[in-house]
Amino acid sequence: MASAALSSQIQVLDEKLQSPKDIVQYKEAKLKSGEGFPSQLAEILQTAISQWLAIIIITPKHDDNNGVPLEQAPETKALFQTMNFYKRLVEADPSLEEEASREGSHRSLSKIINLDSSSSSSLSDQDNDVILDLQDVACEIAALSKSFPVRAAPFTLEELKDRLPLSFQIEPAESSSASSSESTEKREKVKQRMVQEGFRILINQVKTRQSAQKDVGFVMWPSAVALSRWLVSYPEEVRNKAVLELGAGCGLTGLVAAQLVSEGFVTLTDFNHVVVQNAQQNIALNGLSEVAKSETLDFYQQDDTSREGWVDPKGVLHEQVDLILAADVICQKEDAFAAARSILCSLKVGGKAIVVSADSEHRFGVECFQQACEELGLLVTTRDVRKMCDGKLLSIDMDKTTGYVSGMKLTMYTVQKGTSNR
Repeated sequence: MASAALSSQIQVLDEKLQSPKDIVQYKEAKLKSGEGFPSQLAEILQTAISQWLAIIIITPKHDDNNGVPLEQAPETKALFQTMNFYKRLVEADPSLEEEASREGSHRSLSKIINLDSSSSSSLSDQDNDVILDLQDVACEIAALSKSFPVRAAPFTLEELKDRLPLSFQIEPAESSSASSSESTEKREKVKQRMVQEGFRILINQVKTRQSAQKDVGFVMWPSAVALSRWLVSYPEEVRNKAVLELGAGCGLTGLVAAQLVSEGFVTLTDFNHVVVQNAQQNIALNGLSEVAKSETLDFYQQDDTSREGWVDPKGVLHEQVDLILAADVICQKEDAFAAARSILCSLKVGGKAIVVSADSEHRFGVECFQQACEELGLLVTTRDVRKMCDGKLLSIDMDKTTGYVSGMKLTMYTVQKGTSNR
């Protein structure tokens, strides 16, 4: 492939792959056609590097009147273009970095990084500067990998499919008994918009093996799916509000809220820094960086119930919010009381929290949550999720969650903060 053709190919892909979501959709399309994008990307990089190395061997030393400076060679321009394109993609999609490296891209980059230009008398000082610039870019790409170089061992197509983000097509779960009120009309408009525009949420789960309670945010839990469908069914609960998701995990609930928040803002929080980073990547993946962010919040640091706001691990106080969302955040008795204190501190007077959790048969300590809230003066009402919206909240996408079993009871807690709490 000539340098001009390579540059043209990269330009087309560059225009097509502008966002993390574009990259995922392109990966999906390639897999449907029986190909993998990582192999295509690694091949493009290998081609650009091979073409450039070829001219290094044959390019004579030049002066102002003889020869073409290395900087102006089409192969050099194509290599800069290729490496910057590659770097942008793997920064936007960290999983693509691992996949392309196992296709041999690290081996190709090593040829640039390890090139000793000083051993060639045919290169000018200006040429050597160009080589150093290329090596800088190659090293920046290498630094994005957890280890470098990675041995070539390509993923199979099936493995690449399994590595794609989970896809949730969130639709309203209207009850057959729903009224024809103004709020119902608004919900219908949201539903129509979702049908027209597509309301698809992509979720990358943390790929590290879950091994302890601190890792519970690495996977998708049933309550997050149920709460997300409920939010889409009642978007007025979120619209134009300051929203805080506690124990966000993969972030599905917060991402759905961000799609609906309009003039408001959503902050997804978790205590595990790996989970927080993954949530931020999921925010970017879904194009929601303007209306959402992720922060670190530890339930057990919200122990001063007189404080108006929540604190992060650095001690920075954050403002109270209108609405708190939480799904499957209680794993032990102490969590119930810590979550209640977090709600009290973080919620504005007149605000409310919507908490969905599996029952005590599946989540230790959840039976203490209502008591913990009421002891702080918070008003709590409960509903059986199985009986809400004609049972439709549990009818879709439960197979993508961890720990769901047929007949599983989920409870929705509505926690309200009145003036008596302050």
